[in-house]
Amino acid sequence: MAIRIKIIKPSGPIVMTASGNIGSKEIVKALQRTLTDPDFKKGMDILWDFQAVNESLVDTQEILDIVTFIKNHQDTRGSNYRVALVVSRDLDYGLARMYEAYSQGLPCQIQIFKNLNAAKNWLAENRQTGEPVKE
Repeated sequence: MAIRIKIIKPSGPIVMTASGNIGSKEIVKALQRTLTDPDFKKGMDILWDFQAVNESLVDTQEILDIVTFIKNHQDTRGSNYRVALVVSRDLDYGLARMYEAYSQGLPCQIQIFKNLNAAKNWLAENRQTGEPVKE
């Protein structure tokens, strides 16, 4: 259970790559680390890559906990950013859809993908350069 964080300088996106068994505590800790990283800037887009996750240890309440954390840190997180969630398993797709539904009202756009390049291209549309995300 690991989440690797990489902030693409100077303006993002933030690339979060999860592997192993992941629960909401790991996700919230990764978000906390990101918000305190000196390279973080308000409103950075984020790419969550969940393709290497073996098991999602997240239930409905834990999804709500993640959304609550984000709501409580909106001043630090910023607004008008995009969140791309990349999954490979149907279960993870369903959990991502629940997250998307519970996140209504957050100042961001959320999209779910099963293809990493499609997610990168979608994020690139929101960036000034229009270049695909590079890791």
